[in-house]
Amino acid sequence: MFLVPLLSAVSNAIGNIERARNIQTARQLARNKLEEIRLTRIPEGEQEIDGNFAPEYPDYQYRVIFTKNPELELLEQQIGGLVTMDVQLIVTWPEAGEDKALVFQTMLAK
Repeated sequence: MFLVPLLSAVSNAIGNIERARNIQTARQLARNKLEEIRLTRIPEGEQEIDGNFAPEYPDYQYRVIFTKNPELELLEQQIGGLVTMDVQLIVTWPEAGEDKALVFQTMLAK
C-alpha cells in the first residue's frame, strides 16, 4: 500500500526535473538565437523564420516573427536611419508525448 504513493511521488519528481531541464535549455537557446539576430541583422520588413537547433538540440524548434510597431514607425520617420522591429521568438520541444513551448518577446533597434 505504501509503495504505490511512493512510486508516484518519485515519478512526479523525475518529470519535474525533466521539465525544469527542458525549460532551462529552451531559455539558453533563445538567448543565443536573440543574440545572433541582434549581431547579424534586423530585417527591414516583417517576416518569419523557422528552424531548429541541430545538431546539438535537434528536437528544439524555433520560429522568429518580426513585426513592425506602428508607434515606432512614427519615430523611425522622425529619426533618419533608425530601424526598429518587434521580435517574438517561440521555442518548442517534445515532452511527455506533447509539444511544449516558451515565448520570448523583445524589441530590436539599429
